[in-house]
Amino acid sequence: MYRLDVTETFAGLSLPGHLHTQASLNFASTFQFCSSDVLLVTYPKSGTTWMQEILTLIYSKGDPQPAKNIPNWTRNPWLEHTYFSKILRETEGPRLLTTHLPYRVLSASLRKAKPKVIHLTRNPKDVAVSFYHFCRMAKFFPDPGTFDEFLLNFLDGAVHYGSWFEHTRGWLSCKEELDVFYITYEELHQVLLETGRTTFPHCRLRCSTRSTSRKWETAARVSWTDGNMIQEPRDYSQLGIPTVFKEPNPTHQWWVYGDQLARKGQPPDKGSAGTFPMPDEM
Repeated sequence: MYRLDVTETFAGLSLPGHLHTQASLNFASTFQFCSSDVLLVTYPKSGTTWMQEILTLIYSKGDPQPAKNIPNWTRNPWLEHTYFSKILRETEGPRLLTTHLPYRVLSASLRKAKPKVIHLTRNPKDVAVSFYHFCRMAKFFPDPGTFDEFLLNFLDGAVHYGSWFEHTRGWLSCKEELDVFYITYEELHQVLLETGRTTFPHCRLRCSTRSTSRKWETAARVSWTDGNMIQEPRDYSQLGIPTVFKEPNPTHQWWVYGDQLARKGQPPDKGSAGTFPMPDEM
């Protein structure tokens, strides 16, 4: 019933079966967007939850209660998840939506309505490290093996959710035909933590810590220092799913970049991260 050991295949992608079925994926690929929708697009482990918190605060005009009391899968549901159609029926007002799917799967639907799209991407070196540890921790992913083995699979696109490179190229390719706001995890981290201010043209709002310092701190600072994102669940019982994470391992929380010990999820100093092989076409 919970399909924790099931891998679903769709459009050439391998996806965890516990929250994806052929029916849910077909529903996502043919979903009818509205021009008022805001779609957050990310590859896994790229800052999705953090951006969901920020968008929630923007649309609640700085009120932290929705972010604290409503699970992120309700506030910013994933198009491709099995519960999406039910959540959508209960959604009122502007719809904040999320997806990990590549552009080629959603392109036809997006061209019809042209919703507002926010594309958040992250340095693939950090994505690979975070994704590896997540696969070790989550019960719904196959054993990733050693990091070296996982990295080779990541470079080849032979991991769940497919190739980071294909995903990124695809969403960058639609800049001219869709209303897309591009931002990187590193830019977001720098802007929010150093100046406490950012502009989201899609939301037509400018947010500054001068007026909502404590509320922005909830999303931008406390999340990192406490080591937990707001509403980042370890128990999916609300969805009728048993605990899907293995016992936490302290080594999952930190990673060594050269001679620098960095908090998981925190961009390391650029000079200490080494190099990362990129395909010629990137």
